Amino acid sequence: MAKAKQATHGAVKRAAIYVRVSSEGQAKDKNGRNGEDEAKTSPDAQERDCRALCERQGYQVVAVFRDTAKYRVGKRLVEPSGTRADRPGLRAILAVARAGEVDVIVAWREDRLYRSYRPMLDVLDCLDETGIDIELAKETFDKRIAPVKAWAAKMELDAKADRFMMGVSGRFAKGKDWNGHTPYGCSNDNGTYRIKDDEARAVRLVWSMFGDGETLPTIRDRLIGEGAPQRNTSKHVWAVSQIYRILKRDYYWTGAIERTWDGETYQVQIPAIVDEARAARVKERFARFKSYPSGNLKAQALGAGLVRCEHCDCIMQVIRYNNGYKDYTYYRCPSKQLVGKYPRDCARSAQVGILDAEIWRKTWEFISDAERLRAEVDKQIAVLQQQKAEAEGEVERLTKELDGLAMERQWVITRTRKGSITEADMEMQLAALTFQEAALRADLTKAERLSGNRAERMRKLADDFTRDVEVGRELVELEQAAPERLTPEQVEDLFNFKHGAMREVVKRIDVQADKTPKVHIEIRLDDDDEVYQVGDGRTGWLVTDPIYAIAVTL
Repeated sequence: MAKAKQATHGAVKRAAIYVRVSSEGQAKDKNGRNGEDEAKTSPDAQERDCRALCERQGYQVVAVFRDTAKYRVGKRLVEPSGTRADRPGLRAILAVARAGEVDVIVAWREDRLYRSYRPMLDVLDCLDETGIDIELAKETFDKRIAPVKAWAAKMELDAKADRFMMGVSGRFAKGKDWNGHTPYGCSNDNGTYRIKDDEARAVRLVWSMFGDGETLPTIRDRLIGEGAPQRNTSKHVWAVSQIYRILKRDYYWTGAIERTWDGETYQVQIPAIVDEARAARVKERFARFKSYPSGNLKAQALGAGLVRCEHCDCIMQVIRYNNGYKDYTYYRCPSKQLVGKYPRDCARSAQVGILDAEIWRKTWEFISDAERLRAEVDKQIAVLQQQKAEAEGEVERLTKELDGLAMERQWVITRTRKGSITEADMEMQLAALTFQEAALRADLTKAERLSGNRAERMRKLADDFTRDVEVGRELVELEQAAPERLTPEQVEDLFNFKHGAMREVVKRIDVQADKTPKVHIEIRLDDDDEVYQVGDGRTGWLVTDPIYAIAVTL
């Protein structure tokens, strides 16, 4: 025992109170969650009960620790679930206990401290190291059966999750929706959609007018003039964007909404509001303004399919025009064709030759600078090496823990054979050990993957990329020095090299209102997408390993 209890007989014990809710919303919800009313589960009610216990026992409350809000783990915000061992409040209260600043931890119930094996082990380790006590306002704490209670709590959570998943899947299988947005034009009767006459008339009007060639502002004026009902989802009366969304919803004529749940796709039935003839006219009109195919090289536009209007966030089309004397090629934002006029701050149009030259200048300056590329790679490798160093130590620790579990499992079986414990006790202890082993193996798998040779792979891929760039350097430099000396074959080879390089490294190009391009570069530096499973075989989910890449905006 590292630290002895600091409260001697007759001295006032120092108490730290711990409060937790399962989600940030539960802390704010005045109506309660999960079938329990607010008076039983709110943070204030928990603290009030814990303080009452301390007053009865004569404890001095020196601190209150709360896990009632989302907190950041890496780049993600997570809820303070009882299954997580990284809760800030839990870590803090265990830290002050180890520092000898408190003599007893007080919580509302045991499941406030933990609801799975990993946080339970942290709490019990703290008790063994410090000799402090745990007291509960609504239960009696017994650390001998804590592992079994943690295992039972986790099984209960898994069972609830399974029942919930099955219930939602059952609704979808019956053609009923669950917790989905009710489409405009319909009402929702317990998951079954029915036509809402006044809104359905507005939907048919929108599809008819657009199919006949009317612009969205004209349709908007017509809807306002006829007093078409609008849901409170927009700052403006019949915003053009709302009309556009109605036109892009195929379920108005197909009669089915696709919902995905637990890896399965379900068809939820919805009344068909628009007939197929009307829908065909709308689809035909949209087809005339579809995005430019990036593989088409006839227009000799490097940014075809990549160039976007930054304001309107749509792909700019490549247009060829001949005035009888000369051919002109330019990028054009399609917003005017869809809404009747160019919005303010729209890029409108830009000459292909001028814009492509600026795009290529920025791209080439970056990809041809080997030192800059190497510096960006070194930044990524520094992060990986830190992860690898931490992961290698974690692999060693987890391997030892698994070996210890195997010995403990054998010890339990041996005690049963000798008659020291009953078979029922053996089964209960083995079940707890199995649960602990599954959690450790999941952590071990993740740590082993992080301790791999990613840094070496990144360097090799960066070197390969630099060699690929060198292939076209001679032609690029010849064009810069004396473009008139290029033969037709060299001109074609140069364009193909530029086009291939752009497709390889440029993610998108945003054209601003002043025709200035923002070039978003992303160079991939990982050669495989590893997919692995987190959790046990029943409750795990698949995760795609992140692609390490250099990402810059020029």
